[in-house]
Amino acid sequence: CIPAVEARAPEHPTMATPNAKESTMQLRQRKADDPNEKGNDASQNATAAAPKLLVNQPSSKRWKSFWVRTIATFTMAAMFLAILYTGHNALAIFVVVCQAVIFREILRLANEKAAEAQVQGNWFLNWYFFVVAIYFVYGRALRSYFKTQSLKLSLADSEIEFQTLFERMHYFNSFSLYVVGFVIFVLLLKPGHYRYQFKHFAWTHITVLLVVVSSSSIMLNIYHGIFWFLLPSTLIICNDITAYLSGFFFGKTSLTHLSPNKTWEGFIGATICTFIWAFFFPTFVHNIPQIVCPKYDVTVEVASCTIDEIFRYQSYDLPAFITVLIKILGYQITSVSLMPVQMHAVKLAAFASIIAPFGGFFASGFKRAFKVKDFGDTIPGHGGMTDRMDCQILMGLFVYVYHYTFVIPYKAISVTDVLGNVALLSASDQLEVFGRLRDALTQRGMI
Repeated sequence: CIPAVEARAPEHPTMATPNAKESTMQLRQRKADDPNEKGNDASQNATAAAPKLLVNQPSSKRWKSFWVRTIATFTMAAMFLAILYTGHNALAIFVVVCQAVIFREILRLANEKAAEAQVQGNWFLNWYFFVVAIYFVYGRALRSYFKTQSLKLSLADSEIEFQTLFERMHYFNSFSLYVVGFVIFVLLLKPGHYRYQFKHFAWTHITVLLVVVSSSSIMLNIYHGIFWFLLPSTLIICNDITAYLSGFFFGKTSLTHLSPNKTWEGFIGATICTFIWAFFFPTFVHNIPQIVCPKYDVTVEVASCTIDEIFRYQSYDLPAFITVLIKILGYQITSVSLMPVQMHAVKLAAFASIIAPFGGFFASGFKRAFKVKDFGDTIPGHGGMTDRMDCQILMGLFVYVYHYTFVIPYKAISVTDVLGNVALLSASDQLEVFGRLRDALTQRGMI
């Protein structure tokens, strides 16, 4: 609009002044006071903000995007199944790799090439704090592993001391490593670039918090049983694919201005399909120990256990009004056989369909704030890793909280945890624990 306004003859003598700064300010003031200019701006903004849905795009462009996304999706699915086949540890490594890629993609948004050329050490500090966060968060799993290994030894004091050194020093080591990074940052402060360096320091910490700390719950879900990683992941994948397909063929009503291609038709279709998948998915894997069994260490041994009761079919009586309705239809059904995990899965499906998409909306708003279409170009047709994992991180965090709150509240302390703590005791204290446990079990008639 400004070039058109500048071409008009000035209405006041003051607008002909050669002072460019003053002229620009007057033009802006006149534009603000002129209702016609406001109307033009509003109409232009509305046109620019109007979402162009997939159904309104040229057919050739739509189908090209469709096939690119489809091929990339099947490729990712094949790679995911290959990693899944290798077990818990490979999945945990996969999560760490995804975190590193997401961390890199988000950091790139804050980089300023001119400032980066003048400031030394930013790249090193970014990844240093990332590694320290990984060490601190994932060290918990290794601590449990070393506790178990200590008990398997001869329990000599020197051996226990050696094996549990990592476990006992974990928090101190983590803090010390962070302090080293903090000191390096202060030493690298350069006059004239303080604002950029402190902004980047804060950006790095927030990114670490959002990426490493929150998504570490996904890794913990894996060791609770691959099922608790596989179920939420497939719920998000199912929701994403069916939302795209529903919107591709039927979408006409925009869902949110933050993500123009998302439609109400896609949202509703995806919700229905996600609930159906959640209900039937447990029936495919409930009797596979490698999928449903937890793993309390980082050894390469395949997980095995007595399958938990939530993965076994149980009989449930139907409510009276449903029984009556079924009887009217000519059937006599008073109970159904379901697994408790199916009801848990349906609840997770509700979160995956209604709340998890807000992780995607958050990421969309984030990209719009920085005026980028995607976080990266790692995955053809999908964008970057962050574009694919935005909902997964929120979903993984919810599953971790839900699992501990409603699924295994009575298993908050595992046998491995108890044995690991016993391993830290002296030989006399271990004998005392053994004697007390033996007496208690004898009184209860268990031995």
